[in-house]
Amino acid sequence: MVYLNLAVSPLKVRELRRVRARDPWAASTIEAEWSIILYRMVMADYLAGEAWKKPKPRAPGEVDPGPGGRALRRTENVGLETAGSGFRLMPRALFSLWREGRVRDEALPRLLHQMEPHLKAADFRPPASPIMIGLLAIPVAAVLLGFIAVALFMPGFNPVERKVMLGFGLFAGAVGLAGLLFVTLPQRRHRRLVRAILGEASS
Repeated sequence: MVYLNLAVSPLKVRELRRVRARDPWAASTIEAEWSIILYRMVMADYLAGEAWKKPKPRAPGEVDPGPGGRALRRTENVGLETAGSGFRLMPRALFSLWREGRVRDEALPRLLHQMEPHLKAADFRPPASPIMIGLLAIPVAAVLLGFIAVALFMPGFNPVERKVMLGFGLFAGAVGLAGLLFVTLPQRRHRRLVRAILGEASS
């Protein structure tokens, strides 16, 4: 039997820029040189093989993610790397504010250090697209309304059968709602993190 590890790990693509800032993970107050790195997230089982491949050169006219550039693709992430503290991925909320120019390069290590104890896996996941949310919400609503309509208005059912069908409808609705909450978790956490980061950046 073959077991496939679905966990993903970051694979370094290239350095985007460098910045000097204090290392908040180290006891020293001396500034360190940080590299802001673009990573591609790959399945852990393929990480070793992908790492041996020769990196593809930047295509002519290709724009990097970051300030003045493009947004992250779904399989990408950006992180900070320094000799003293290794590398750390940025949550997508912090990347978004950095890309918009609302957070300076020099503030990234300090803000990431302050956020780290509160970060969840959802903070690094790409948000669900409106199409994905719609594809989940529409069938859930249809099933829920269908069960309720049959249970309340379709002739030929006794009271016990109607209650059973209504119960199935409410159960299906609860399962669907839980799925929607899970899918939209990155968006909701993204908004909360943006408010928290802006508060820290202004302090």
